[in-house]
Amino acid sequence: MRRKASKGDKDYVDAEYIPPDGNPRKEPTKEDFDEEVNKAANSLLDDAASNVYTKLFLCLVIDFIGSSSYLIPIIGEASDFAWAPIEFYLLQRLFGSTAIASFGFIEEALPGLDFIPTATIAWCIENVEGLRGIKSILFPKD
Repeated sequence: MRRKASKGDKDYVDAEYIPPDGNPRKEPTKEDFDEEVNKAANSLLDDAASNVYTKLFLCLVIDFIGSSSYLIPIIGEASDFAWAPIEFYLLQRLFGSTAIASFGFIEEALPGLDFIPTATIAWCIENVEGLRGIKSILFPKD
């Protein structure tokens, strides 16, 4: 039978800590943390894909991050190379369109094009009735 260790015990360091509920817990690892972050990110993207206004908010955030490189001259343009694949992934996940995601990647990777709000334009194409013709070209799944 294992003895319950408490912080007051002199052998606390050597003993396995069993919390008051009696269920020993393992120490979280980096892999556990990464898995939790992935679950949270996937949950957010799934929620955004199903709610029009959450998706719009996320698109505005994506465009803000992409355009924020103008705040830091020279270094900002270098940060676009790191942001371009992330934006590609997010746009692909949100809209399911390789064309939109590719445009977002190119817009971030090429210097001077950060002012284009690609994610917000994609949201408008997807949700504004007057843009049905463009939607049928860029979003072949519908």
